[in-house]
Amino acid sequence: MKCGHCCTNQKIIVNLTHKDLFRLEREFNLKGKDLLPFIGFYLVEGDYSEEKIVFPPIKTIKGNAYLGLKKTNEGYCIFLEPKSKACLIHENRPQICRTFPFTYNMKNGWLSWGISEAAKDCIGLGKGKKISKKHLEMQGTQTIKELEEFKIIAELWNDYIELKKLSPTPHAFLEFMFNLQNSLISTIA
Repeated sequence: MKCGHCCTNQKIIVNLTHKDLFRLEREFNLKGKDLLPFIGFYLVEGDYSEEKIVFPPIKTIKGNAYLGLKKTNEGYCIFLEPKSKACLIHENRPQICRTFPFTYNMKNGWLSWGISEAAKDCIGLGKGKKISKKHLEMQGTQTIKELEEFKIIAELWNDYIELKKLSPTPHAFLEFMFNLQNSLISTIA
């Protein structure tokens, strides 16, 4: 529906994966730490259970944090154009924005999907064109794959931090991601 309602929800964090960072690099033609003005590190409050979280936290100087898009002072997504409610990075928006309001889960080799708890206030639910099962399966498979890759990368980062091989700063994390991307590209080429 592209109403921007979810983009103005102050409680929603637009979580990011490694591929989302690469999409943002492409969108702005920026590299590594130059993306810092757009990236937030949201501290994990209280204990977290790996069964309940979808996006893995990363270790930072201030503690475990979720990687996400920054918000404006009003709590809106930094990339929401306030008057038109248009997404300024729609072509390269994060995967979580591409899939909203759907959530995906893989259990015992079976893909399942549902509606996000955060979508309970979505004014676009049930409006617009019907989404096919094939589309949901394709999107879900891609989303699960991206999240699994990011979990491995976050675990690698967290291991490096535990071993004190890297500094747990936002700059170091973004440089780590940029170097990882370059390594992946050179491996494929």
